[in-house]
Amino acid sequence: MINIKNIDTLYQKSSEELDDIINDISLDSEKYDKEYQKLSYSNRRLRQKYTSLRMIYENVNPKKLNKEEIDALITILDNELKMKYIIYEKMFILGNKEAFYYFKRMGIIKEENEK
Repeated sequence: MINIKNIDTLYQKSSEELDDIINDISLDSEKYDKEYQKLSYSNRRLRQKYTSLRMIYENVNPKKLNKEEIDALITILDNELKMKYIIYEKMFILGNKEAFYYFKRMGIIKEENEK
């Protein structure tokens, strides 16, 4: 029988290591995920166009925002939410992959040629 305490899992990793994994997935998405890239580019473009929005992200109180800036801010926030869901989906897939290998190591899942 396998000693569960000796199995390295995401669950057992420290929060710092988990943050590193999430950052790696974010960087990987920035490089290779077309939808993530499109959303990220759109946000950068909007922040460059509207300096008042950049001030919000730099924790500086901007002057009042006009309707166009408010619409841009809503777009940025919506894009950020979509980007988070891309990361959540990749984390979910990574968790399922880990569960598969965990179950395989425990003998719960067997390869077809192991029958």
